[in-house]
Amino acid sequence: MSTSTASSSLRRMAFFTCAILLLSFCMHIQAQNYHFSNGWHPGGKRSGLPDMQCHFRPQTKALIEKLLDEEITRIITTCTNTVNDIADLQ
Repeated sequence: MSTSTASSSLRRMAFFTCAILLLSFCMHIQAQNYHFSNGWHPGGKRSGLPDMQCHFRPQTKALIEKLLDEEITRIITTCTNTVNDIADLQ
């Protein structure tokens, strides 16, 4: 009988240990989620992102347009079968 009592006592202690570890882990995760969801960091509240970061820079846009124009010109001059389809892009 004493081995069964010791066994159940050991199981109960293991269960409570696991439960406490799980709860402390969940509390830590919840605290981090609250921390990051509100945008706080050790120096204070984060400022909003400027609108310019959400747009293409004019230099990037010009470079992309130049590359596309050069590629369309190259395809028009080298290909003969689908010239009409590609010419419509320009």
